[in-house]
Amino acid sequence: MTRVVIADDESLARDTIRLLLKERPEIAVVAETDRGASTIAAIKTEKPDIVFLDIQMPDGDGFSVLEALTPKELPVVIFVTAYDQYAVKAFDFHAVDYLLKPYDDDRFFKALDRAIHQLKSIENSNLSEKIASLLAARQEEHKPQYPERFSVRTRNIMEFIPVQDIDWIEAAGDYVVLHVGNRSHLLRETMERMTTLLDPQKFVRVHRSSILAIEKVKAIQPHFNGAYIAVLTNNKKITISRRYWGQVEPILNRKS
Repeated sequence: MTRVVIADDESLARDTIRLLLKERPEIAVVAETDRGASTIAAIKTEKPDIVFLDIQMPDGDGFSVLEALTPKELPVVIFVTAYDQYAVKAFDFHAVDYLLKPYDDDRFFKALDRAIHQLKSIENSNLSEKIASLLAARQEEHKPQYPERFSVRTRNIMEFIPVQDIDWIEAAGDYVVLHVGNRSHLLRETMERMTTLLDPQKFVRVHRSSILAIEKVKAIQPHFNGAYIAVLTNNKKITISRRYWGQVEPILNRKS
């Protein structure tokens, strides 16, 4: 049901609009007003989809009515007036149409149909925004959660190593070594497990025994037999095996 407010200080003008709207069963007139102040109150309370708005009213004009509303409160506006000099200003206020009295039925319904079309466009736009918002929220909800730090024990002291500080990771049997600057930390995890724990946008496996932090790679050098050498920002050199190069190359190219 499309909700409509009729705002005009002439009772005959309101009667005319009301009678014409009765020909459209999907339209419900939720309020009729004859003053600017009462029109503002009706729009805020009834939240109409469309308002037929007279420009000249005893306590102001239709433009001041619209200025008193927030963007969310603004309905689709059809100005109805006997004065043609306000047409340009009316469209500055994004009115969908400007009905100049006297008007015939065809002209009235043309304005109404235009308003309904705009209303549907707004609703479709709002629906698209809501769907996009829901999809984004759902994607965020199902986004993998990666640890921000690892806990390691050194001489009975528990240390927390921020993932962003790791330069590279080296396999060591059932353990891995986290290389951070000039320090190394032993962590009880396998390489296979580490590949699932680390964000693939930030880390890449380059060898059966090595994982690199992508942002810490400053250069790539050819090696031999299809292998390459990754030079890190601390000048450490790590071999990229031929087996892994095919999946490593596009990731490093993306970084550049």
